[in-house]
Amino acid sequence: MVVAGSRRSRFVPWLAAAAALLAMAALVVVGEEPPERGTARDGWRLAGLWGGAIVFSLAFAAAVGGGRRRVVGRAGAMLAPVGVTLLLLELPVLFAGHDWRRVLPPAGDDVFVRLRRAADLTRDGDPVLLHTRPPSGRVTGTTFGDCVSWLGAPPGEAYPYDVRYDTRGYRNARELAKADIVVIGDSFIEAALVATDDLLTERMGRSLGRDVANLGVGGYGPQQELEVLRRHGLPLAPRLVYWCLFEGNDLLDAARYEERRAQLAQSHAKQSGFLIRSFGANALAALRGALRPRPAGDARRALDHSGVVASGPAAGTRLYFPYPAGPLGETARAGLERIEETLAAAREQCRAAGAELVAVFIPEKFRVYRDLCRFDAGSAAASWTLSDLPERWGALLGRLGVPGIDLTEPLRRSAASGPLLHFADDGHWNAAAHAQVAARLGADAAARLR
Repeated sequence: MVVAGSRRSRFVPWLAAAAALLAMAALVVVGEEPPERGTARDGWRLAGLWGGAIVFSLAFAAAVGGGRRRVVGRAGAMLAPVGVTLLLLELPVLFAGHDWRRVLPPAGDDVFVRLRRAADLTRDGDPVLLHTRPPSGRVTGTTFGDCVSWLGAPPGEAYPYDVRYDTRGYRNARELAKADIVVIGDSFIEAALVATDDLLTERMGRSLGRDVANLGVGGYGPQQELEVLRRHGLPLAPRLVYWCLFEGNDLLDAARYEERRAQLAQSHAKQSGFLIRSFGANALAALRGALRPRPAGDARRALDHSGVVASGPAAGTRLYFPYPAGPLGETARAGLERIEETLAAAREQCRAAGAELVAVFIPEKFRVYRDLCRFDAGSAAASWTLSDLPERWGALLGRLGVPGIDLTEPLRRSAASGPLLHFADDGHWNAAAHAQVAARLGADAAARLR
């Protein structure tokens, strides 16, 4: 009986060590999807992991054998290197403002989230632009299409990106002190997944033999773009300004801009806290993101937001549509009113500076491809209807006396007979679309600049 009891007592520490390892693994894997970082849950999760490590070390040391002092000393020897290493990794966060989010992005993180994170998130946010890109910065990596994280589309191709910014924080291959043409917009103009040489602004510059400035920033809405025009566009002394409105989100961005400004201080406090910048929270988020199983097939929402190209060179390709189509709601109509006010202000600023303002309508992906796709039975996209936004947009420009270019029909014609113009699992234009749009805007610019 004494021997059996002794065996059981030796077995207990091994059981405790195994239980501690299982608990630590559960803390890493179990939780909200997608894994967030820098939340209070992360703090408790990290505390739990450290507690589990202490229990495991003590249990393992006890299982090996020895007196109490030897067990504690052996456990301390196991924990000390880990603790010192973690402390050294956190010192730059505490004393130098380092942000580990730049180094440890979660697997499949959206590229525009990474670009925003690349800026110095410990500084105060810009009170008008709200966020900016890193001046003279460079951000590289790979990412899945935005419909993977937004809709639950299965991860396909991992797109590489290499984004470099000029001293103002815009995607221009070289510094521009002056530009005949300025193009303002959001992520469609910044185009993080398109190589610099393939950007529509670079193509226009080469074909026209003129300097063309790219002043696009992902996540900007019309009010921010008005500030871009004032702060960085008109100082380049342009003769032409192309202002691009994206159907998918610019109306909502315009309607909610003041709300976003009001949230800036609160957001800054959250984004600049120690925990969200710490090595521990970011290493944990990156590990959890890497371990999170990737879906083998489409989630229901992805199927509802998709269609299959029925004919042409891209026949058989499933396309995902980030934004559902339908009649304009109250918020969108309010946003259109804000856009009209913003464009009126831009028109006056351009006139005063001797520049001509041209408004460009960028249609949502579904508007381009709806008639070229077949939809699964029961798919929500099969019943979507297109809004009358292009007609409202044309009437708005008529009231303002601002010339406009609607890219819908040119893109539809190209999509019907040529290669894909959008990434299949992302809402943005690919290099082929940039070539098409560069040709359209370039022809317009050549006529206006005679």
